[in-house]
Amino acid sequence: MIHKNKVVVEFQLRDFTSEESADIATIYVGSLDPTRATVVGQLSGTVGTRQFRSFNNLMIIVFSTDSEITLSGFSGIYGSCKTSCLFVYCLSFYHK
Repeated sequence: MIHKNKVVVEFQLRDFTSEESADIATIYVGSLDPTRATVVGQLSGTVGTRQFRSFNNLMIIVFSTDSEITLSGFSGIYGSCKTSCLFVYCLSFYHK
C-alpha cells in the first residue's frame, strides 16, 4: 500500500485464519524493500481484529503459504489519512 503524499496508511485486520506456523502474513512498514522495512506484525493461525499503521505512507503485506491446508484466509480494510486515522476508508481489500 503506497500513498503519493506523506500520510498515515492504516490496515485494519478483520479476521485471520491460516495454518499455524505454515501460512504467515508479515506486515512491513517504512520501506518498499522488506530487508530495510520494519516488521510490525507476523500473523499465523487464528487472529482477531488488529490495526497496523505506517507513518511514512509505505506498508507491505506479504502472505506466504506452504499450500498444504486451505483455510479461510484473511479480510481487512485499508485507507490513508493526513494525520491521525479517524477517517472514512477510501478502499477495501478482501482476500479469502
